Amino acid sequence: MTDDDLLALLDSTLGPVLTPAGFDRAQGDWSQAVFCAPQDAFIAAHPWLPQARPEEWQRGHSTDLTIEFDQTTGLLARVDLEGRSLPSTLYAVGEGALSAELKASYARPLTESLAVVVQALEAVFRPPAEAPDAGTSDVDPIDDYA
Repeated sequence: MTDDDLLALLDSTLGPVLTPAGFDRAQGDWSQAVFCAPQDAFIAAHPWLPQARPEEWQRGHSTDLTIEFDQTTGLLARVDLEGRSLPSTLYAVGEGALSAELKASYARPLTESLAVVVQALEAVFRPPAEAPDAGTSDVDPIDDYA
């Protein structure tokens, strides 16, 4: 699979969730792919997320979803939303079980793990009133770099 094939796969798989959340198409290659959203719009649209309260040094022009790949296996290695792991973000919004499932999916073939990433993004971008357990966690876990 070429870099262009990878970006097309990411756009077709994650685009239906990321585009409505304000993100542009994927950019990058097999080392890292990034989806960008204007930071002010992201913060206004997703105020319940930890990433909607950036520290001064984190303020910029965009909020990034970054996907890193294991260079040996081609499997997912890490998914971050503006510098915080997606599993940690899931935990912060009360989706602990999905956080664990996402971490476990990193060992699966790419198409299988991307299906779990889609579920994770849907959960993260769902406003708290629509979430199964409505609200966010009172616990802000330390990002375990997972």
